[in-house]
Amino acid sequence: MAGDGCDAGGGSESSRCQSAFEAVYDHFRLDRRGNLVSGRTLSHYDYLLRPFFEWLRDEPPEVQGFEQLAVAIVPKYRVRLVERKSERTGRRLEPATVLDAHRLLLTFLRLAAGEGTR
Repeated sequence: MAGDGCDAGGGSESSRCQSAFEAVYDHFRLDRRGNLVSGRTLSHYDYLLRPFFEWLRDEPPEVQGFEQLAVAIVPKYRVRLVERKSERTGRRLEPATVLDAHRLLLTFLRLAAGEGTR
């Protein structure tokens, strides 16, 4: 896909193309850094949002960009999030973590919509 964030030199960390979602997320992180968000908070954002991008890549293959992100897709991910197990504890995520992830996802999607990606 043209302009999809692929590294033409093949030097990306996982040798794959960056999705439209990940490209906007990079901008989102820069915006947050500009707002003096700590590195720890940015790592927390990664922990909560990167699984969403991975899920989009694997589960609903018809979603290649924001224009295909239908209203029904996000609730499906939210169910997946509730079922997700913590890498640290092996247990399901705490309700507060799930709610934090929901809020962060909404914040990210609103920023993306404001950037004209939808």
